[in-house]
Amino acid sequence: MMRLPITILLVLVAAVPAFAQAPERTLTPSILRVGKWAEGIASDGKALWVAESGQRSIVQIAGNGAIQRRLTIGRLPVGMAALPDGRVHALVHTDRIVWQQPITGAGRKLATLADCPQGLAASTQALWALTLSNCSSVDSQAVRIDPTTGAQATTAKLGEWAQAIAVAHGKVWVGHARGERLSIVDPQSLAIERTTVRGAELWALASNRTGLFAGGRIAGTMDQGLIVSIDPRDGAETGRLRVDELIQTLAADDETLVAIGDKGTIWIVAAKDFTLRGRINLGVGTYRPSSALIHDGKLVVVAQQYQGENGAVFTLTDWR
Repeated sequence: MMRLPITILLVLVAAVPAFAQAPERTLTPSILRVGKWAEGIASDGKALWVAESGQRSIVQIAGNGAIQRRLTIGRLPVGMAALPDGRVHALVHTDRIVWQQPITGAGRKLATLADCPQGLAASTQALWALTLSNCSSVDSQAVRIDPTTGAQATTAKLGEWAQAIAVAHGKVWVGHARGERLSIVDPQSLAIERTTVRGAELWALASNRTGLFAGGRIAGTMDQGLIVSIDPRDGAETGRLRVDELIQTLAADDETLVAIGDKGTIWIVAAKDFTLRGRINLGVGTYRPSSALIHDGKLVVVAQQYQGENGAVFTLTDWR
């Protein structure tokens, strides 16, 4: 068996950062139980909307935490996204549609997609759906959707296992869970650029006014998660934190990045200097996180399943 020289081994070890350490605390959130298999979350500016994929519905949650409305929209709603005017949209996976729900009044089917939906994001003027070609992880594309007419324009193929989509800093970003890849789409021309995030499987994206962030895990591992800071000007990596869970979802505002692992641990990162500030364990027992956002200063986490098949919405007020 060939043995590597000691100097090379030392370089390889040094290239793998240690798990990031931070003060730990346990917080108990307020809990709102919702329907079967809770998934994406979005805000219409006042109320929150959560997809209940296991019962074909979306639910509107008022600012006081009470359920206002529950609307049946189609088979397996998952991703959620909102336009600045408050129109909320749901990506309905099995029916391959994008549903549009205004703040008041009846909603409608906005668009039908040709391929299997994977993710949904919104800019100021358009919706962006991430789809898998022929319903396979072998290839993917992004679809621009006019929020008024439902007209669609589709990019060229982006590559395998596209997992997350975000619109930020005048570009559309797609993270891939295979291939160490971040795809960058021009929203007007649909031209595609690609950049490499070394050794990374990207499962989640988030942004604020100055930065872009990705989360996932180190390629080839099961539980070595990572959080990456990315320069939105060129897609270059500017910082990396290693954690001990796959990062399932991200949320960000101008002050803080929140990264949530697949076992429910929450990491708090300073958005400006990308330093780890804390680690939060929720005092709720086992749950399966699916999405999160920062709303009116509160951290809102959606549990796909909590104490059974039904989901829950956890709200933290003192999380910073």
